Amino acid sequence: MSVSSQEMQIAGGNVSNRLIRAATLVSDYCAARAGLQDLGVLRSAAAVNGQYAEWLAAHLLDLRLAPSTTQKAIDAVDKKGRTYQIKERTVDNLEESTSFDFRELSTKFDWLLCVFLSRRLDLLGLLRVPYAVVKELCVQNGPTNFRFRWHRTVAQDKRLERLVWRERNGGGRVPDIDDARDVAGFPNPSPAFLGQFTQAKSLLRNYFATREELRRLGILRSDADLTGAYAEWLVAELLHLRLSRTTIHNGIDASDQNGRTYQIKARTVHNLSGSTSFSFSELTTRFDWLVCVFFSPVLTPLAVVRIPYSMVIESVVRRSEDRARFNWSQALSQDPRVEVLYCDNESG
Repeated sequence: MSVSSQEMQIAGGNVSNRLIRAATLVSDYCAARAGLQDLGVLRSAAAVNGQYAEWLAAHLLDLRLAPSTTQKAIDAVDKKGRTYQIKERTVDNLEESTSFDFRELSTKFDWLLCVFLSRRLDLLGLLRVPYAVVKELCVQNGPTNFRFRWHRTVAQDKRLERLVWRERNGGGRVPDIDDARDVAGFPNPSPAFLGQFTQAKSLLRNYFATREELRRLGILRSDADLTGAYAEWLVAELLHLRLSRTTIHNGIDASDQNGRTYQIKARTVHNLSGSTSFSFSELTTRFDWLVCVFFSPVLTPLAVVRIPYSMVIESVVRRSEDRARFNWSQALSQDPRVEVLYCDNESG
């Protein structure tokens, strides 16, 4: 493994203000996610809004959330054994048309809970719909797409139970969790939960404010996971690359001034002595370099290496026609064709 004469200086004095700002924002982002995980709001890498809606509905209705966030058809169960699916939509007001999507409706549940959140993630409405009504009103758009549409006509259906509902009025404030205290059928929120809720809302605001700043800086260009997006931006900044216009550009993530093309992959690791892998959906589109970025679990860069396309093809393991894996190990790191662009010597 050779060390480039143009080694990237991520730590130390040779760092741009943009890199420092990015590192601070990423640290704040990770801290907000960690706090939400500690509260039980986040239980997977899935979208934050949906997980928050599940957490909030579970506390308000005294539900037990399913152990897995990907459990088929069932999100929660109440003390009587009744089952729930919980869906979320972010809207400006409750008059806005939207829809709640299902992959399948063959697995029966007792209730659909529709959670309407404002852009600030304040609770605007909580709707409870019987399974039979969901099946009756759903529109099937394909074999794995069923859509429960919310609009003015559906809003008049008396079978839809409004558990929390804040109608829009002139100058009316956006509701918060305290509005649920006096709603019939709700257990009064405990002081402990209200404390958790206040903390969750603060963390959520920090999280979304940080994401917006990451977008402004050009790091987040879609709703994709931050790890890959940060790796692409970081490598582009440090090697003066031009990122592809779209984040789903097939086979090519960036190019340099000489027209050489790059794929950029990222992994989170605890140290650099272990093994990991980098997956490809296809390798038919030739690129010049693979750049692998190794992050700590809190997205601190540990190492960046550059590998020629010929070595990738030589070393890759094909799992199927459209899936391949480049396995990284300590032994591979000794190959002289692997070029070290940056390495944190304290990461081990």
